[in-house]
Amino acid sequence: MRVAQFVTADLPFPYPVGQVFASLDTTALLTDGLVRHGVEVDWFAAEGTKSLAKVKTLDIEPLRFIKDWETFPQSKKNYISVLYGAAFLSEIASKYEQYDVIHIHTFFLALAFAKLMPKRPVLLTLHDPLMSSVVQRNFNLFKDLKNLHYVSISNNQRLGRTDLNYQATIYHGLNVSQLPWSDSPEDRWVFVGRVVQDKGAHIAVRIAQKAKIKLDIIGPNYLDEEVNSKYFNEQIKPHVDGNNIRYLGPKTRQELNDIYPKAKGFLFPLQWEEPFGLTVIEAMSAGTPTVTFKRGSMPEIIENGKTGYVVENEEEMVVAVSNISKISRDYCRQQALERFSAERVVSDYLTVYNKLISSNPFSSPSRSRFNLFGRR
Repeated sequence: MRVAQFVTADLPFPYPVGQVFASLDTTALLTDGLVRHGVEVDWFAAEGTKSLAKVKTLDIEPLRFIKDWETFPQSKKNYISVLYGAAFLSEIASKYEQYDVIHIHTFFLALAFAKLMPKRPVLLTLHDPLMSSVVQRNFNLFKDLKNLHYVSISNNQRLGRTDLNYQATIYHGLNVSQLPWSDSPEDRWVFVGRVVQDKGAHIAVRIAQKAKIKLDIIGPNYLDEEVNSKYFNEQIKPHVDGNNIRYLGPKTRQELNDIYPKAKGFLFPLQWEEPFGLTVIEAMSAGTPTVTFKRGSMPEIIENGKTGYVVENEEEMVVAVSNISKISRDYCRQQALERFSAERVVSDYLTVYNKLISSNPFSSPSRSRFNLFGRR
């Protein structure tokens, strides 16, 4: 089995501290897992990407490394990102019959390029909400493509468009067994994520003050962007006192692995329909329960009253915070191992790949199928 993967030209993997790109994290995990089980994977990615797969860079520098990138207006950034994404996808399209499956993790160009690869299944993992009118128009333009298939990352995500050719819902995973955890946390809570309105860091501050808990806010603040700069300076910064409320900035993966197990709880008061929420399973893997609103995928990921609390409003959230000691951290860890392992992710995708290959009338009958136990 031979698979082509593409996510973005914006950043390499691993990417620098201060950047957030969840679809790169999840694709890297999947790609390495596939290679370990004998799948040939070509990952089309920016220079500097490290992977067990064959990395095809096309000599393209990560766009966010371009000199003065942060000074570019957003419209120019979007234009360049589309241009270089098209360069990668056109390269895949020029040799697409070499692959059994083309797996794409970026939305706006994927559908158009799928039309250029009619003899192979093109699988698109949907990483974002599907509600916007631009997204809907794109779906409508290419709704009749027979070779275009979708994976959702939560069942709730599908509500934005229920009529797509879904092959599966595949929750993200982690190398849980390799991550540290603790049954004896310290007294501080954490919020981990982009410090933007949608993620609800300002609500986390308010809950912490009402519940009289200590909170560490961790993540990039995007002060180079006007809206987010205003948000941080007006709704977060005035409450940061260095003791009860601390802003610790972005942290490396290793630093987060040390922080999560020490946290008493993960406060995640979302203000949008989160399609998955990778930080929730990162916390769960460390034994740390989450308190969140009933938005997006949260009721699917969190077992209410068992691995955290899923609540309706701020008043309920304050009560949930006070009851966090009722949650078994050992149970959180066990659920992460059972439900959100990297091995399960690889197995789920291999099932989808095998199904697509076996149902493709243009596939060579000599193509091998794979499972977690190797060639069959």
